[in-house]
Amino acid sequence: WAAGLPGRVLAVYEPESDLVTRVILTPDAHASERSLFDGVLAGVAADDLWIADRNFCTRKFLFGLAARKARFAIRQHGSLAGQPVGKRLALGRTATGEVFEQRLDLVFEGRALRLRRVTPVLAGPTRDGDTEIHVLTNPTRRQARAARVAELYRKRWTIEGRFCEVAQTMTGEPNTLGYPSAALFAFCLALVASNAVALQRAAHGADAVAEMSRHHMATEVRQTCAGMMVALPPERWAVFRELSVEELAAMLRELAGRIRPGDCQKAPRGPKKPATRKTAYKNGGHVATHRLLQQRQTASK
Repeated sequence: WAAGLPGRVLAVYEPESDLVTRVILTPDAHASERSLFDGVLAGVAADDLWIADRNFCTRKFLFGLAARKARFAIRQHGSLAGQPVGKRLALGRTATGEVFEQRLDLVFEGRALRLRRVTPVLAGPTRDGDTEIHVLTNPTRRQARAARVAELYRKRWTIEGRFCEVAQTMTGEPNTLGYPSAALFAFCLALVASNAVALQRAAHGADAVAEMSRHHMATEVRQTCAGMMVALPPERWAVFRELSVEELAAMLRELAGRIRPGDCQKAPRGPKKPATRKTAYKNGGHVATHRLLQQRQTASK
């Protein structure tokens, strides 16, 4: 609990391609995600659909997406207050409960923005005890029904599963790497490896890959790679530099199709044991390695 944290990664994940496509990095582990929003906005294109949790619900970020003609479905943060317009309308049901909608006006730096606030009323409370959530979105009702917006936001949790895989199976957070640059580089390599696994889902289908063991697959790649680096001289790898993005993607997908999912099957496990409750910050709380290094450099001067 008191270990130094080597940095922060803000990642962009595209569910349609099942790939992590961009990362915004900072060596300061205490930096807020919101301090990295400018890096996210720099990669926004028209007609994108951005889905994010409530930490991304700031006026600057919402207005920035709208200014770039992008669409979004972002959960409303409790600190972001707007002006409701009209009555709240009941617009059907989803798998989790009834869905309502109401217009909401926001103002930022002299500009006005009218949004739709889609509110799924949940059949059961969330982990935080919420019985309803508000999702702010800017497509018109004709472009996306309220139930569809609520369902898209509900699938936002797929990114959590991806990063659980990166941290555990791909060893994306090795404890031995304390220097921020090295740790961030290692984490990005783990993201590349995770994208390689996603290629197999594209080549074989999600059902065929669902029972594959990520651990066995990572071990196979690690062991085979060591032998290939010995057997194949560096000049044999230079051909990949000459390929275009489209050619490289097609070749990687072809190679992924040659893998046999049955060779890396999961081992069956017994029932899970209840987790041991931990006391947060019992050793004094987190510290940022980047700031400790800066303090040491200042002290040495």
